[in-house]
Amino acid sequence: MKIGLTYVKGSVPGLENFGNLPTDLIKSNGLLNGNPISEELDGLIIPGGSILESKSITDNFKKEIKIMAKEGKPIIGICAGYQLLSNQLDITNPNHPNLNYTIENPNLNEDNLKNASLNKDNIKEGLGLLDVNFSYLFSNDKVESKVSSKSYLTKGLETVNGFHCHSYGGISGDGKTLFTSPLRVNYDSNFTDVVSGTINDDGNVIGTMIHNILDDNPKVVSNFFEFIDASEKDIISVYDRNKILQYTMKNEVAIDTNVLVETSLYNIQNSNNNINSTKDTSLYNIENPFLKFKKKQGNSPKVLMIASTESKSGKTFITAGLAGALMEKGLNVGVLKLGSNIKDILPALYLTKNNMENYSLIKNENEDKIDNVFGWNTIEEVIYNINKSDYDIVLIEGEKGIFDNLTNSNFYSTVEIVLSSKIPILLISSAKYGLDYAISDSLEHEKILYSLGINLEALILNNVEEEDFNSYDNLISPLKKQFDMDNIFKIPNINSTYGLGENKTPSDYENRYDVFSPLAFNVVKDNVDLLKIIKLSREISFNKFYSLEELEFLNKFLS
Repeated sequence: MKIGLTYVKGSVPGLENFGNLPTDLIKSNGLLNGNPISEELDGLIIPGGSILESKSITDNFKKEIKIMAKEGKPIIGICAGYQLLSNQLDITNPNHPNLNYTIENPNLNEDNLKNASLNKDNIKEGLGLLDVNFSYLFSNDKVESKVSSKSYLTKGLETVNGFHCHSYGGISGDGKTLFTSPLRVNYDSNFTDVVSGTINDDGNVIGTMIHNILDDNPKVVSNFFEFIDASEKDIISVYDRNKILQYTMKNEVAIDTNVLVETSLYNIQNSNNNINSTKDTSLYNIENPFLKFKKKQGNSPKVLMIASTESKSGKTFITAGLAGALMEKGLNVGVLKLGSNIKDILPALYLTKNNMENYSLIKNENEDKIDNVFGWNTIEEVIYNINKSDYDIVLIEGEKGIFDNLTNSNFYSTVEIVLSSKIPILLISSAKYGLDYAISDSLEHEKILYSLGINLEALILNNVEEEDFNSYDNLISPLKKQFDMDNIFKIPNINSTYGLGENKTPSDYENRYDVFSPLAFNVVKDNVDLLKIIKLSREISFNKFYSLEELEFLNKFLS
């Protein structure tokens, strides 16, 4: 039995394990062992990511998918994989000031596009195997979704569990609905039943926006095996080959980069094709200084908070770059997000191919004050799960600016989360308003943090213009004196240094993981001393949240 997993630029194949079903990675040429996949595979899984935006599915691959569908072989598309199977994806920005966009009528017609001064490049054509169209609809809720129609995959099930993580999940069209999910659409406080899966007339092609549908629902996996008529021997073989697939996939940073992890986490024993965890340190590159930071048995992973002086300073970009760069050095890197947008960690997961955990989204809501909670777990619950995990280091991307929401009793600011558990901080200050501004802003933030008992041990000055390079050392001398440290790094203006194109910034490619993530990886490798960063991280434990009264002096300072 051979079950393919689409492994192309823009896909995020490690986001979930897909029930440990995949046995073979299928690249953009649509071949396996030199043969068309329609001749080799018994089924195909297409993961999430930015597949249509990245244009990584070749015509030959498209042809092979259609052949498999016609032959009745099972094809499951999840999130971006679902969009690939659809008629089209519309990535028009719904916040365009001239765009007449409503949730009730999410599809954009020719007049909308004309009025918004947009072009048809925003329409990405799918394969048309499922008669639905996609447009903007944001959600990252955990769900128990209703099964609306009969299918081989949902046999014996009335509901399935999983989570949503998408910006373009608005589904319309005549396709047969298979799932509906109760979602808070676009941060609305009310739950609405939304179509979250469809099936073709022949019953073998299924698309869904429900991530972890194969991991969180064992019956779905057994139904899949039954559909492909897998014997017990076949099932054992599938799981054994999946272990090899996981190793192969996680031994490369991102996809088709040929950037391999510098140490081997597993020992492949070719005699029986099993992959066994090894304690033999001779398998490691003994010259790699990062190996001493690997988690020892009985210890907890080390943690580092990636915070910023204000929103839109580059946290997502730098977090992704750090995750990929540390992975290359042989470390198992977990990435979590504080706040309400789990999608922010997808660029990092594109590089590491680690799972999105069921605790990946940390609540910043004060549940004593607010009922509408978008986060998944409290910081106390998250730390409990971190400390049980196999990660060597866990990066947490903060929410907005480090002090944002401090005076709002309904929410916890990033600094309150830091204080609750004594989490070490890497602070980012953007020079988008000039290097002088970034330095002044950093000094003020360091004073406040110090007054709270927080020693700021590392700072990244992001987006520094080339014209400031010659005077950089003189400009940052006040920082060095006040911080009493050397852990100050500068990242140049990406557009001028890395050639993104006129008036382009990394945020313009945030939904193109094949562009955004490798760029972040290269920028961090080029400009940040990773050994200094990893030394800042430490094991943490939850203590308590400080009341606003206890932080009263800080509120007065900020006001």
